Amino acid sequence: MRARFSSLQGDFVFLDAPGGSQVPDEVGAAIARTLRDASANIGANYETSKRVEHVLATARADAGRFLNCSPDDVIFGTNMTVLDFTLSRTASRDWKEGDRILVSRLDHDGGVAPWIELAADRGFEVDWIDVTPDLRLDLDDLERKLDERVRVVACVASSNAVGTIVDLPRVSELAHAVGALSARVTSPEDAVEEACAAVRRALHERRTVLLNLPLQVQALDVPDGALDLAAPPAARAAVEPTAADTAALAEVLERARRPVFVAGRGARTPGGRDAVAELAQHYGALLATSAVARGLFHGNPWSLDVSGGFSSPLAAELIQGADLIVGWGCALNMWTMRHGSLIGADTTVVQVDDEASALGTHRDVQLGVTGDVELTAQRVLDGTGGGGRR
Repeated sequence: MRARFSSLQGDFVFLDAPGGSQVPDEVGAAIARTLRDASANIGANYETSKRVEHVLATARADAGRFLNCSPDDVIFGTNMTVLDFTLSRTASRDWKEGDRILVSRLDHDGGVAPWIELAADRGFEVDWIDVTPDLRLDLDDLERKLDERVRVVACVASSNAVGTIVDLPRVSELAHAVGALSARVTSPEDAVEEACAAVRRALHERRTVLLNLPLQVQALDVPDGALDLAAPPAARAAVEPTAADTAALAEVLERARRPVFVAGRGARTPGGRDAVAELAQHYGALLATSAVARGLFHGNPWSLDVSGGFSSPLAAELIQGADLIVGWGCALNMWTMRHGSLIGADTTVVQVDDEASALGTHRDVQLGVTGDVELTAQRVLDGTGGGGRR
């Protein structure tokens, strides 16, 4: 191995920092060969330009195999700091003053300084993700600091200082729980299907999907006939609740004296909104929403607006004083419930969702109802006979 490094043939000892690592001789030979044979601008219709494009494509493919990612996700630049500065300025074009950035104490300064400089220039807030005593990224601290205003979580895959490998899938899962899903158009041939898949996911998962369209793809034409593949997505199937579940929910509502309804993604339809509001009117429930459904009950006199980090002091007080909280298509996660602080010690918690796997995922519930929000609320209303109560 040492024989491949000419710099190591003498008596000098290299204690390199990341900016000055020694490289094997074949790296220098490859650079020299590229400068001799393929020194030109890309995108031109002459031989040396095509050679440069081939070198770049090969390098991206090799890096993609090494990193286990798509070659399209590989970007070469002057150095990591310059790339991060470019990324931070590009990603933040539509951010607003007061938006938040989370950076990691495991990170090299090249992954931190660009975000701090950006925050100072644009009025963003920066917070640090701490490390545990054994020098791992503190995922509990990350979870506590994530909220609806966080626009980016900047962390390394592994620390160059102490060698810690970060659980990036878990970091991504936590970050995506409060924001949009990401999708990407990878080629003109696949553009229509990938765009349709993003629409289907937005509809069926009731999530915001950010569809990325790389510049190199934007400049290309889709094949003839590709648009023939586009078709409206199938409607999300409405799940009918069982009679036993709606009867149990009605019984809980009858006993409640200070109920609060919290509506989320699953209630963001006109029918869902109206059915939940009518049921709230019947049982005297106050209305709130998660951040993603904010404004759903705008104009309703019993609306508390949003529940969670953006709650007003009065809204938080009223939610904390509820003896029953019903989540309608709402995960009741740590952001919506302020890490559980909005739930009183004796509060009954009910969750209605059309996916059984979502029930109780973030919060212990005394009653879980599998069913479409609109259908569930309407079935409970049907059982009341339509008469006013509170």
